[in-house]
This record gives sequence, structure tokens and C-alpha cells, in this order.
Amino acid sequence: MTLTVHEGLELLMQNICATDYETDKFYSMTYDAFWQLQEGLVTPQTDFQQVQWDCPQAVPLKEQNVFAIQPIQLYAVQDHYGYAFWLGLEALSVDQAHRQKFGQGRVQNARRLMYKTFTDATTMRGITPQSFRHTVPSLPYYMGHAQAGKLVLTKR
Repeated sequence: MTLTVHEGLELLMQNICATDYETDKFYSMTYDAFWQLQEGLVTPQTDFQQVQWDCPQAVPLKEQNVFAIQPIQLYAVQDHYGYAFWLGLEALSVDQAHRQKFGQGRVQNARRLMYKTFTDATTMRGITPQSFRHTVPSLPYYMGHAQAGKLVLTKR
């Protein structure tokens, strides 16, 4: 069974999740394939194995993030309420947003919890940061606070 460029792009975009998007091979491959589609070098029906990888011509597309698919990270900020969980692109913007909303705190990458199920204390629904990230209006986004060792989010 062969995989077409169309099917390959869908798989790549669903699996972009490395902690550092600069080195995320899925992220780079998505832009390589898209650039070649744009230039007419491949079609959506082309065998995916015929796509050329590491195209320098695709770098500007990647830098501009034209697909807006830059992987989102989960951050935990320890403060006097417990741990505030934020979705963001980088720690610096999360740190600034947290300082504005709650004051000082220590930002930590919490990627190991990206696929864990948190409980929203208001609705009692389970949510994973990985699935929730598609619904946020802008980044960084405050998900809520939780106590150490607990995965129940409460908004402050």
C-alpha cells in the first residue's frame, strides 16, 4: 500500500508534537511537502516517498508559520495558589502573562502532562491539554490552577 502526499500531510499535521518545533521533523516535513505541492513538483496523489526532504526553499514558509501549526506547549507555574497551567508557544510569554495575572511564579515545561486528563472543576468534564489546545482563542492561555499531584483545574 502506498501513501499519497495528501495522506502523508494529514498524518504529519496530526502528529506535530515535539517539544522543540525547530527540531520537530514532522513540522519540517509538512512545510517541505507543501512547498513542493505549491511549486508543482508533486501532486496530492504522488507517492509520499517521492517527496524531497530538507528543502531550503521551504524554510521561509516554516519561519512564517503559514499553517499556524507551531506546536503548543503546556507550562506549569508554581505560585501561592498551587500550579497554574498555561498553554503557550514559549516560556517567556507564559511568564509575562502569569506575572500580569497572578504575580511572580516559576515557569516549568509540563509537556509530560500534555496527554493526561485533567478535570475541569466547574463542569467536571475531563480535558487533555493536547485536545483542548484546538479551542483556545489566543496564546498564552490560562487553563486553571491545580494542587500538587492533583489534576483538577480551578479558575482563579
